[in-house]
Amino acid sequence: MMGDMHPNAQVVMKGFQAFGEGDMAALKELFAEDAVWHTGGRNKFSGDHVGI
Repeated sequence: MMGDMHPNAQVVMKGFQAFGEGDMAALKELFAEDAVWHTGGRNKFSGDHVGI
């Protein structure tokens, strides 16, 4: 089924599968080392964070 999907959708599905299986190493491989995370809110986790 994934062969029929857009390449970006395939990456997302691989990420969901890895997360669901608790395979954080496989999930980490899907992100760029310099990924930027934008976290909303007003707490200690809020703000922009670079890296994985």
